[in-house]
Amino acid sequence: MSTVRGGLVYPVDVAPHAERLTPTGVAQLVDWASGRVQVLDLGTASGDVAVTFANALDGAVYHLVMARGDDDHAIASWPANVRWPGGVPPILEDAAGSRIYHVVELVYQEVDDVYVARDLSAAETFIAKNAVGEAQIEADAVSDGKLRDSAGASVIGRAGSTAGDPADIVAAVDRQYLGRRAGTLAFRGLELADLPPLAVSGQVDFGSGVESDYATVALAVNWPATTVVMAAVRGGTADHPLADEDALLEQLTAVVVAQSGTSVTVGVHAPNGTWGKYVVTIIAGGVA
Repeated sequence: MSTVRGGLVYPVDVAPHAERLTPTGVAQLVDWASGRVQVLDLGTASGDVAVTFANALDGAVYHLVMARGDDDHAIASWPANVRWPGGVPPILEDAAGSRIYHVVELVYQEVDDVYVARDLSAAETFIAKNAVGEAQIEADAVSDGKLRDSAGASVIGRAGSTAGDPADIVAAVDRQYLGRRAGTLAFRGLELADLPPLAVSGQVDFGSGVESDYATVALAVNWPATTVVMAAVRGGTADHPLADEDALLEQLTAVVVAQSGTSVTVGVHAPNGTWGKYVVTIIAGGVA
């Protein structure tokens, strides 16, 4: 409809009207000449509905509202000349026990004979699973402030060895380190077993007749000079017969006192009154 004013022709908008479509089969023609807002009731269809369009005007904006109840049918296909963001048509939401209204907006462009579409429901209320592809998200589009709230002193990830939703992995106290044990990722205190194990052996001399409870041994290694080393005595043998030598060996402890790129000096402690030479094996964990 139009009106002439001062020799110019102006369009006249008709009163707002929403045309309601109630398909009984599996196909529905949406005739835009009947109204720029049309409601497609999917509850009356016998199956998923194939939608076709007709009589669109160049530059006109149209809205299609899809009404869908619990377990109602969905859209089987859209016209081939509809262009969706990322090439992905919307997936209609389905809420048990309620009626859902899904809205899409279309702008018709006559030269190329295409409908440029936008899923208003996904943009404003929800995004259906797999509705947004990686190509639709710009690099660095989501800032830290928009990502999510996290627990204090935590990282985001999966603690278990199965795939699934991420969660907070929390460092509960100071001096805990993130590591995996028995298939579980968590913050814990560092243990020797958490470091790459290296075993080297050397002889310690606790005085050879002079009582002493401390001796050092230089062990050849091939670690970087910046390596952090932890050491412990795994076991050893005595070079003289003592009735209690096994008990003494069980009580030996070790600690790294110096290191370089080719050797590490280990201090070995024994019970008071120990003397003699012992061959001990040092288990060391090295981390560059």
